[in-house]
Amino acid sequence: MRKHQDDTFAANPALAEELSARGITEVVIAGMQSNYCVAESSRGVVKQGLRAVLASGAHATYDDGEPASAISTQIERELATEGVTVLPCYEVSFGETT
Repeated sequence: MRKHQDDTFAANPALAEELSARGITEVVIAGMQSNYCVAESSRGVVKQGLRAVLASGAHATYDDGEPASAISTQIERELATEGVTVLPCYEVSFGETT
């Protein structure tokens, strides 16, 4: 999928329907630009009624008036108050466990 907007769901309008058709209820977010694409795609997941999990330690940004690490940490705090689950990346699991 291509993305020309910060929010993956806004850039790909059929994505939520595709995930639903596959029975997917949770989306793990990682990537570049914590304060842009990572934040907006996380919010997009929540807006679609899906569970959003932000993998802490698996997203980053650039220094911009303050250190990149401080920006990423602040984004995690903000998203947590907006309903995004923030987990250390080593605690994120995929698929069912048996």
